[in-house]
Amino acid sequence: MIGSQELTRRRLCRSAAAFTLLDALAAPTAAQAQAGAISLASIDSDPVSVRTVAAMAAALRPSLPGVQSVVGQGPVQNLTALLSQDIAAALVPTDVLPHLAQTRRMPGSEQYLQYIAVFEHDEIHILAQAGITDIAGLAGRLVNFGPADSRANITGSMIFDSLAVRVQPTSLDQAAALQALQERQIAALVHVARTPAPLFFSLNFDDKLHFLSVPQTPELLKTYLASRLGSADYPLLVGQGELGRGQPVGTLSVPTVIAVSSRSAGTERYRALALLTDALFPFAPGHQQGAPDSLWAQFDPTLNVPRWQRFPPAAARLQGQTAVSSIERPASSSRRHAEPPTGQSQQDRQKLFEEYMRWKNAQDRR
Repeated sequence: MIGSQELTRRRLCRSAAAFTLLDALAAPTAAQAQAGAISLASIDSDPVSVRTVAAMAAALRPSLPGVQSVVGQGPVQNLTALLSQDIAAALVPTDVLPHLAQTRRMPGSEQYLQYIAVFEHDEIHILAQAGITDIAGLAGRLVNFGPADSRANITGSMIFDSLAVRVQPTSLDQAAALQALQERQIAALVHVARTPAPLFFSLNFDDKLHFLSVPQTPELLKTYLASRLGSADYPLLVGQGELGRGQPVGTLSVPTVIAVSSRSAGTERYRALALLTDALFPFAPGHQQGAPDSLWAQFDPTLNVPRWQRFPPAAARLQGQTAVSSIERPASSSRRHAEPPTGQSQQDRQKLFEEYMRWKNAQDRR
């Protein structure tokens, strides 16, 4: 069994490598993005997320020189930045919209948010002490959901609320939560990441931890997709079949979309987002030249996402048009807030946006 000092050393090494990666990428924040650039934000400041969006921007730049990666600050903050038009596009987990609706935050925001395509799917990992056999066994116990408004916090809240399993949530960052779990200070942690997740690389059977199955109920499948954690992903946790181990663990995945704001309709930014759409579609599986790129392995412009509206130029692209040809160039900047085609009157949409701004100002004053 790996000792606590060795585990601490490994975590410090991984943290140092992560900060080196961030420094090397030198991705700007939204406030630092160059004027006129098509800013594409990562989900948050996690090194994997930052590296992913930087690689996306690099792949798009030959056909779209203005695209620039920026460091996102979390799902909710990304939506706020999209609505205020501080950024042009962002990677966002799809369950953030139903979460905001459930918690009655940012009223009306869903009317202004659309998606170009699904970029990837991140699996839900619930790692628990070995003596706990299912999610129901976590009732009344300490379970780490992560910091407020983080991916794990949003998804953990949605999952456990839907299953009516009442736990005592904690808000540790993931590295601290893993250490607390190994020291038996908490019963489980929730982590949302594309498999295999680096957080679990140092674990093995001797740590007496295991993944819990996430029930694939009809209600949860309205928001999430069925998935599993297999031995190929985590050979030292799920195993290869020895001693009866090795059975895949059923779970759910959270689609991540490339999100935009419909408030840019009728502007030069809207046209730039149509250009972004045209640049993205050739990366769909089956359209790439040569061997498929692993970065785009899960990219799917055709997937319909419940509770989300598709960006109209993306819908046009699916019908065989170019995204740019489906819109008209704005006559002047006076059309900045032209009404997007969502079926609502401009007056109704303006009222919703004013409600959202009142909520945002109240949050800023806290």
